[in-house]
Parts: sequence; structure tokens; C-alpha cells
Amino acid sequence: MAYTGGNQGSVVMEDSGTSSLGPNGELWSWGGREDWGAYALQSFWDSGQNVDAKDGFDNPRTDPVHTRGWRHGNQRELTWNAVTPG
Repeated sequence: MAYTGGNQGSVVMEDSGTSSLGPNGELWSWGGREDWGAYALQSFWDSGQNVDAKDGFDNPRTDPVHTRGWRHGNQRELTWNAVTPG
């Protein structure tokens, strides 16, 4: 998957090595640990852009995924929690 650039840029699936932003457009990293124990998945190319995992109603996103710099003034809605096997 690759970040396409810009605030709220699309996250797209594409062949490895074909990102318009170069190879770093395909790299992702975990941001710092938030005080509630979660981490934001952020673009390596632009660490201010995190994958926006929830829709406008705070439900898991089912439409095309994009990034967002901030949402509602914090990153709580842009974080991913580990799923406990069970």
C-alpha cells in the first residue's frame, strides 16, 4: 500500500516500487505510543499523516482508506489497538 501525498491523501494498493512518491511512499511506521496504549500508523514519507481508520461516525472504515493529520483535535481516532486472540 502507498500514500499518495497531501492531507487526507488516499492510501492505495499498487505494485511494489511504483509509488509516485518514490520508495518511501510505500513505507509505514508506528508513531509514538499514546497515553491510552495505542499507536498511530503513519506514513514514513510524511509522519504528520496517519491512516484514518474510522469513518465520520467513529465506526471502522469500510470505504476507501485515506490519511489525516488530526481528527477532532487528537489522535485517538487515528490509532490502532492490538486485537487480543480469543
